[in-house]
Amino acid sequence: MMRKTKISLALSLIFTLWALPVEVAAQVYRYVDKNGVVHFTDTPTDKKFAPLYGTETEGFQSIYYTKNIALQRAQNKLEYVVKGTVTIITKAGMGSGFLINPAGFAITNYHVVGNEDLLVVTSDGKQIVARTVRAVPEKDLALIKLSGEGYAYLPLATLDNIPLGKDVYAIGTPSPSLQGLVVPLSNSISKGIVSAIRKLGIVNLIQTDVPVNPGNSGGPLVIPEGLVIGVVTLKFSPYVGLGFAISSDDIISNLNLLPAEGENSTSETGSR
Repeated sequence: MMRKTKISLALSLIFTLWALPVEVAAQVYRYVDKNGVVHFTDTPTDKKFAPLYGTETEGFQSIYYTKNIALQRAQNKLEYVVKGTVTIITKAGMGSGFLINPAGFAITNYHVVGNEDLLVVTSDGKQIVARTVRAVPEKDLALIKLSGEGYAYLPLATLDNIPLGKDVYAIGTPSPSLQGLVVPLSNSISKGIVSAIRKLGIVNLIQTDVPVNPGNSGGPLVIPEGLVIGVVTLKFSPYVGLGFAISSDDIISNLNLLPAEGENSTSETGSR
């Protein structure tokens, strides 16, 4: 009974906090200094800071797919999903993310990328420089851009017709610490079910019993068909079976993503 009470209090606390008005500027500004260091702010001090929500984020980076023929044809869909998942390394630590189109645009949590420079490692071990092109700190969402193109990517589904108890998988890079040494376990897949869908005022959370560990944040929560229904965000430690993901509906609406046109003919792209 005591454990149930603590869980209830924890849920009430986080839901209450997230429902409160958040004084965060809608605009984020970016500046690269002469040493190549990237700086972010929501209160620019001079004109060297350029807005992220300008022409830099117009066009292809706002496109997402709801289908991918290569994924549909894959015999092992989770193997393909792994190809579209990346490890994100910053000065502050390590997290995960997933690509949403072949041009190298990926979704992750804002708390993973923060204001750091990014190094992204793909499933085949390639190290790629990336940058944040859109951030919504109050929703803990970020859109990043990897250099290059031709990437495997993951289509986004919506929460429509996602029943409670449906199997889901979290893919990412949990990074446990063993005697002070961080051991990244890239391309890890964990299985669970949809425990509940918490429809809050500012965000929809998918509650799941999928094991979530440090480093999983920012990775995709997918259904067996390989479609992403959320981005893994948090867990209630030390409680087991209480993980949460921000829904794909919120990803689409808060990052201003647009559905691709003619995706049935173009979704063959993406095998990197």
